[in-house]
Order: sequence, then structure tokens, then C-alpha cells
Amino acid sequence: MLLKQQIRVLRKQQVRDAIASRTCSRAKNAFTEGKFVFCALYSFSNSSHLQKH
Repeated sequence: MLLKQQIRVLRKQQVRDAIASRTCSRAKNAFTEGKFVFCALYSFSNSSHLQKH
């Protein structure tokens, strides 16, 4: 009986961990994408500045 409860709790924790890791990886992907866009925009503005001079 106690073992079954422990297994249930472990499964719940595993599901939670899986969801957390999924959302974390999604957030990481979004962050890296945002960083990439920011870097691209930054370099683009810098190059346009250089071209102006």
C-alpha cells in the first residue's frame, strides 16, 4: 500500500519535472531566438551607422 503511494508520488514528480523541463527548454529557445534577433538588429543598425559615416 505504501509502495503504491510512493510510486504515485514519484510519477507525479516525474510528470512535473517533464513539464518543467519542457517549458524551460521552450523558454530557452524563445530567449535564444530573441537574442539572435536582437543581435541581428544590433549589427544591422551598427552596419548602417558605419555606412552613413
